[in-house]
Amino acid sequence: MSSSRLVLLLLALSLGLCFAQANLVRNPSFEQGDRTPSDWVLSAPPGAWETSGNTGARCVSVGSTAADSVRIWSQSGIAVQPFTPYRFSFYVKSALDTTGGCAVSGPDFCNNDLQATPNWQQESHVFITRPDQKEVSIRLG
Repeated sequence: MSSSRLVLLLLALSLGLCFAQANLVRNPSFEQGDRTPSDWVLSAPPGAWETSGNTGARCVSVGSTAADSVRIWSQSGIAVQPFTPYRFSFYVKSALDTTGGCAVSGPDFCNNDLQATPNWQQESHVFITRPDQKEVSIRLG
């Protein structure tokens, strides 16, 4: 059974209009919270609110030992404009002992899987909201 652990950082996570500077994500660097990061929900353990962020003090992680399991941190209720392009950006790395698996990222209707490395790397992708969409949920895991 292989073990996989992925550390995700949203220090500079932004979900904003492609040509605007506003970040729509609440608590984008995971710095706020008591026992868990405010405005973020972990789908199922294992996952943690870490103190080893890229440039900030915090980040989140997920882990799995089963090939078919997906663990994510998500945020819902982010107001968006219909039929509008947005850029989703974040930093990601894997733990040194990670084997297999991939990182899951993006809005709930437009997933983007990627391979993480043991070094922090910035990832970014663009999506367009549906013609009738007014809210989006984002996820990382």
